[in-house]
Amino acid sequence: MEERRLKTVAKLRYGDALPKEKRSSGTTPVMGSNGQVGLHAEANTSGKTIVVGRKGSFGKVRFVPSSAFVIDTAYFIDSRSTSCDLRWLYYVLTSIGLDTITRDTGVPGLSRELAHNAMVPVCNPADEVLISRYLDNAELRIARAIQARSEVAMLLREARSTMINELVLKGEVRGAPTVDSGIPGIDRIPGDWNLMRAKYVWSPTNVRSRAGDEERLSVSSVSGVVPRSWKKVTMFEASSYVGHKVVEPGNLVINSLWAWATGLGVSQHHGIVSPVYGVFELRPEARSDLVYLDYLLRSNAMQWQFRVHSKGIWKSRLQLSDDAFFRMVLPLPPLSEQRAIAQEIAARTSDLDKAVAAAEREISLLREYRIRLIADVVTGKKDVRAEAASLPDVDPLELASVLSGVVSSEDEEVEDSDGD
Repeated sequence: MEERRLKTVAKLRYGDALPKEKRSSGTTPVMGSNGQVGLHAEANTSGKTIVVGRKGSFGKVRFVPSSAFVIDTAYFIDSRSTSCDLRWLYYVLTSIGLDTITRDTGVPGLSRELAHNAMVPVCNPADEVLISRYLDNAELRIARAIQARSEVAMLLREARSTMINELVLKGEVRGAPTVDSGIPGIDRIPGDWNLMRAKYVWSPTNVRSRAGDEERLSVSSVSGVVPRSWKKVTMFEASSYVGHKVVEPGNLVINSLWAWATGLGVSQHHGIVSPVYGVFELRPEARSDLVYLDYLLRSNAMQWQFRVHSKGIWKSRLQLSDDAFFRMVLPLPPLSEQRAIAQEIAARTSDLDKAVAAAEREISLLREYRIRLIADVVTGKKDVRAEAASLPDVDPLELASVLSGVVSSEDEEVEDSDGD
């Protein structure tokens, strides 16, 4: 199959600045490098639009089945900047690794010049239509399969969460006398448990990275504190990680903007996090089990406390200060009982964890298959023209709807930020 430079096939156009305060009420999607970021009354594209991340999630390719307003963190291609079938071109751009093309030494970004010089496969207009039709049908099947497995994984996680919530605040000895906890969101607890403010359990640490080359950690609403390389995280990256906070195994990490949505966890890893995060170490005199504390702090019962103590105008911008966290009251069993409860939770949730891991593995394989299939089809390694001729056209709105569900299921990370 013939190849040409992208600039001979299409032109990447710059998006326009549109601050939130300048957006007017409307139904036009506002698109940035990370996807849709809002709505506006006007569009700056004409009809179907390909959006390519310029900063942040640079090189990420998205398709919008209607006119949109693309902001200045992204490029776009519409019918004014190419004569190609836009769905075909979307698949081509998805396959050529635009997220690897950068020469920025500061904040990584996609160079328009380098992108325009990238080589892309080309074919005649009739074949473009056939290829896009085949891939649209495949995309719909794969997206539905991913969505089904994502829903299974979500239900399993909910079952796990319910089990933890039932066990974490129940004593080791069932039927023991209970008392009113006096804590918002928590009813009764065993009578021999202690109530301790967080400031007597945790103390803040403020060790900063000198080189910025440690493993970067991410706070996941599902997995807690894990290496970012383990997760699918889309965000703006910092120009330097010097000065970021150092995390040691056993430290509690709190994303202050998302503590109310389980944006926290006890880390098992050494690494660095945003300088705006809270990092805390266990006080020796607290005599507490770190595994139990992680279960407790991430439980639904404690989330009510995090929400009450977080302050802000909008729910999505509630912020938990260190002082507010230290005022929170933690229900703590004796140390031996903490360990026993943690062990019971681990044993009772083991099968659920395995089932979630299996579902996530299937999702990962489906995504890998999608990438390989697109590359094979657009480069001609897999000739699908005869098969595509008998396939129906896919409703672009239906496809967009299914894909939006898949994207939201991918985005399990709470809104992370590197700071700068």
